[in-house]
Amino acid sequence: MNIYIADSVNQRTRARMLAGRLKSMGHEVTSSWIWRNETYEDIQDQPAVKKGIAETNVRDINRANIVVVFLDKPSTHGGKHFELGYAYGTGTALVVVGPPPSLGVFSFLPNIRRLDCQTDFLEWLELGG
Repeated sequence: MNIYIADSVNQRTRARMLAGRLKSMGHEVTSSWIWRNETYEDIQDQPAVKKGIAETNVRDINRANIVVVFLDKPSTHGGKHFELGYAYGTGTALVVVGPPPSLGVFSFLPNIRRLDCQTDFLEWLELGG
């Protein structure tokens, strides 16, 4: 299965560790953003770079069967919220990870699976997602 990880750029280390775990389970991780090293501040005055990253992220989401969005930590720039909305709009399966009410009323939309933590997500995947 192709999985896109959406998380705060400040949680890149967690996303990388999760990617390794998912690969060991036989999944492909389509989130190329997790392997970039610059911070948002590094590209603050580089609109062409930001545009390229955004376009790549959208392509990466389009390659995914599932988008997992971590809402347990605050986002400083809101990218994961866009990724969630984009994935929802394309009909891609969504898993939101975070304690309730991490997504408010949207947690109750029918094609969004809400799980409390990363361990629950991995267990859910092992059971066939």
